Order: sequence, then C-alpha cells, then structure tokens
Amino acid sequence: MPVPTKKVVSVDALHLDELGYGPQGQHTRRAWQAECLENLLAGKAQFEAWQECAKSQFLYDLPLVRFNWKLIFDDGSSEEVLDFKYSSCDLDFVCQQFDLMLDAKDFNFIQSAHFAGAKFKNEADFSDAKFTRYSEFTSATFAGQADFKGAKFKGVSGFKCATFTKDALFHDAMFMEHTVFTDATFMWVASFAGATFEDVKLGASFSTVKFKGNVFFYDATFTGYVDFNSATFTGYADFNSATFKGYADFNSATFGGNAVFSGATFGVYAAFRLATFNQQCRFDNTFDEETQQWSNATTFAAGADFENATFKNVGHFERVNFSGQIPSFLGVDTSSTRLEFSDDTHFAWHDATKDAVERLGHLKRLADEHGQIDQALTFNALELHAKAAQPTASFANKLVTGAYALFSNYGRSFGLPIFWLGFILWLSFLFALGNYNQYKNIVPNVQCANLEQNITISKPRAAFEYAMFRASGVLDFTDADKQNHAVNCQLFKQPIEPWWMRAWGIFKAIASLGLLFLAALGLRNNYRIK
Repeated sequence: MPVPTKKVVSVDALHLDELGYGPQGQHTRRAWQAECLENLLAGKAQFEAWQECAKSQFLYDLPLVRFNWKLIFDDGSSEEVLDFKYSSCDLDFVCQQFDLMLDAKDFNFIQSAHFAGAKFKNEADFSDAKFTRYSEFTSATFAGQADFKGAKFKGVSGFKCATFTKDALFHDAMFMEHTVFTDATFMWVASFAGATFEDVKLGASFSTVKFKGNVFFYDATFTGYVDFNSATFTGYADFNSATFKGYADFNSATFGGNAVFSGATFGVYAAFRLATFNQQCRFDNTFDEETQQWSNATTFAAGADFENATFKNVGHFERVNFSGQIPSFLGVDTSSTRLEFSDDTHFAWHDATKDAVERLGHLKRLADEHGQIDQALTFNALELHAKAAQPTASFANKLVTGAYALFSNYGRSFGLPIFWLGFILWLSFLFALGNYNQYKNIVPNVQCANLEQNITISKPRAAFEYAMFRASGVLDFTDADKQNHAVNCQLFKQPIEPWWMRAWGIFKAIASLGLLFLAALGLRNNYRIK
C-alpha cells in the first residue's frame, strides 16, 4: 500500500463477508490466501491437483464481492486503496510479496486470480501459463481476467506464450527489468493502464502477442525498450497518454480495432513499419467533453517510422508533435482512406536531411492524391525549406526559397504579400517626401515654372501619387504625362525624377508585380480558385 504523508490512525479491511470468512465460509481471508500461496509455490502438479479438487467450488456461479482497504488518518480523512471485485472462490494473492523466483510456467489457472499490489522481488515466469477465467494480476501475471494493477516486477518477468482468455489488466504495474510477452495470446481484454516498465537496458517484449480482445495501456509508462513486434490486437487498443521512454517497436503489428495513442509520448523512437491499421488510428490529442479540455498532444521526441504501413481507415495525426525529425510514411498504403494532419501539427523544421526531403515529398503526394490541399501546401513548404537547407543547395536556391517564405509563407498567405506591397509603397511615400525636403530650395526647371502656373499639387498628394506610380501599372492613379510632370516638379523641381529615384521606381514596379502574383496565388490556395 502507498505510504501516506499523514499519520495513519487505523486500517479497516473489508473482507469477503461481515465475519471475514472466505470461500464457502470455510476460511478466513488470511487462511485462504495462505492456502492459495502454498499450493502455487508447491509446483504445477500440486497446484493443478489442488485446483481440480476445488473445481466444484470454483464453478459455482457466485456473486462478485468487493474487497478493499481503507486508511483512516489522524485528521479524520480516509483513503481507499486496492479497490477491486472478485468472486468468493477466487485465488487470492493480493499484496503478496514474492521474495524468491516464482516459477508458474505452463500453469493453468482455472479461476480468477488476484495479484493486486503484489511484489515480485525476483524473476516471475508465467510462460505458457493459461488463464482460462478471470485472473487479476494487479501486480502479477495470470490468464483469464488478469489485473496487474499496482504490481511491481523487480526481476525478469516472463509471459512467453501465455494465454489470457478474458480480461488482462496492467493498471499501474511496474516492470523494472526485461519483460517478455512473446507469442502470448490475449483473447479478451488486456489493460496495461498506468503500467511502468523501468529497465532501460532490457525493456519489455510483447513480440508476436495476439491480443484477441480490447487492450488498455492508457497512462502506462514504459521506461525501457518495448517490443510489440508482430503483435496482434484484435479489438480496441488503448494507449492513451502512455509514456514510452525507450524504443517502442510496433513493427508488423496488426490492429484489428481502433488504435488510440492520443496524448502518448515517445521519448526515443517509435517504429510502426509494416503495421496494419484495420480501423481508425488516432494519434491526435482528444477533447474531453466533461472537463472541456484538450488532452496533451502526442509527441514523437526522436522520430516515427510508419514505412509500408497499411491504413484501411483514417489515420489521425492532428496536433501531433513530431519534434525530433520528419516522420517516415514511405510506401504506406492509403488506397482506401487517408492520413489527417492539421495546421497545428508540429513538424521538425530543423530536419533538413535527404531522408526528410524524400519523406516530405511522399507525404505531399499522398495529400494531393486525396485532395487535401492544405496538407499538400504544408508539406510543400517543409520540402522547399528542407531542400534549401541542404549543404549542396545553391545560393540562388536558398535566396529564392527564403524570399518565397518571407513574402508569402510558401504561397499559403494572401495577406502577407499585400502587407509587403503596402510596406514598399509606404517607403516610396517617405522617400518622396524626403526628396521634396532636399529639393525644396532649388530653383525649379523652366518647364516646371511654367507648369506651376496652371497646376498646383500639394506636397503630400504629390508624394502619395509618386508612391503609387509604377506600382506594376495596376495602382497608377495619376493622370498621364501632364500629372506625372506636375508630381515630379513638385517633388524634384524638374519634370523627370533623379536617377536613383528612377531606379527605386523600377524596383518598385518589379517587386509589386511579383507581390501581386503571390497575393493572387495565396488567394487561389486559400479559396480554391481554379
């Protein structure tokens, strides 16, 4: 049980019945637990023979009974722990401590087994074990309904070829060394909620496991290497908010039902190469209607490999944080569906490797094939950025790409080029006023002196019209040559502007033409004008 921060005054234990008796009223809970433990440690033959003798009791359809501890603190508050249900003949190993190796290889558990809060200080081997009914391993391993809530495996844990015919729950379990689920079969529900796998060097192995029901790993923490290679998830697979601190291997895994990794954190690398997602695949963070809050974003801190994976339904990657490197979706099969990203999906802009360019090009083509214009534009922007950042990229490529990003956000913005056009016109206005102040004391040209007798233009108006002049011809609101001469005479005291202002005007005309083109491109991309 957890160590409270406050002083415990008393502990209330709610047993199987009011008198504290166990199965069929023959034992107290403590005596029944001792009998279960004695036969478990005696070996397979004695354990199964003992179970066979008690089968008549086990097969009774008895109601489930709740069992839990209540801690009473000195301030009057209380806390309930290890709250679970089991029928009156279940195998009871709750909070049991196994100091020596537990060899349960090839054991057949025909009744629910409760290992809630159990502690395995040495190796625990359940390889080839069969949990044919409900087995609760909240800190242990059983087949049937296996609840490992709060279990702590300090030594190597083996579940190779184990069979779980009903629920398997691993809530808050802790696996501190190598954990093997190779070829295990989960035929109903498997839950690893809150599980912790803490050995970095060894890790947890679920290779070729068959999860034939729903699987729950939500809030689980895997500190070491996690191997789900070739695992089969027939039902719903829930990895909500799971934390993978080591390498996560889901290569060749098959997800028959919805696969949910919303809010998961992959600290090292996540491999889903050749994985098959038959239903929806969700890596996007979810919205909780009850709390009205978004869950934490799924994060791939190092990288993600979905090469040659098959998505038979929508793959959701909205708001996912690919902060380590560009994910690889090369060769994925999305012929019957699509991948969904969003504007607030974060991609690693710093990843400018050749692999990144290839991956982004493939993602862009996938988006184009499914008419996902926004996603295609995003991947195009990332691809251009990565190409320009290549060591072999030419200076011209870098310059053009940088200008494209600065002035139109890679063709995705309508307002940005309009802003820059306005900025250039504003600079022209300021230049014109500055030149007026420079030339205001100069004796005007003869033509300007004659022109001033017929036309008078205010200085701000002259500066404004000069700023608009040569703005690619589209924004030239002046009145032909006569008006232009009046503007030049007012600003420069001569009918033709100085050469440096002429050079600026030519630049302005070219720049405004390019910016108006980018504005039209942004308008087309935003409003799908074709």
